[in-house]
Amino acid sequence: MDLIIWFRTIDYLELVDWTGRQIRDDKRGHIDNTLQPILSRLGCTSAEWMIACTHIEQGRLVGSSRAIKAALPHLNRKRLSGVGLPDC
Repeated sequence: MDLIIWFRTIDYLELVDWTGRQIRDDKRGHIDNTLQPILSRLGCTSAEWMIACTHIEQGRLVGSSRAIKAALPHLNRKRLSGVGLPDC
């Protein structure tokens, strides 16, 4: 039987960020505790991130407008149909 734990995406990101900050001898590295929380580093609010996640589920591109434009040729796409996040 598969175990499923339901998370809000924001809670999952915070868990991953917290886990990455843990310092252990058997880990190659860690996220420096002086760095801002993950959404702050991405430059978006939790509301903006939730909108972006909804668009990911719909198969749209998510990222800065610069990153989305750069990805189009690699995806054989000509039109922008994504969600812009702040340019970081």
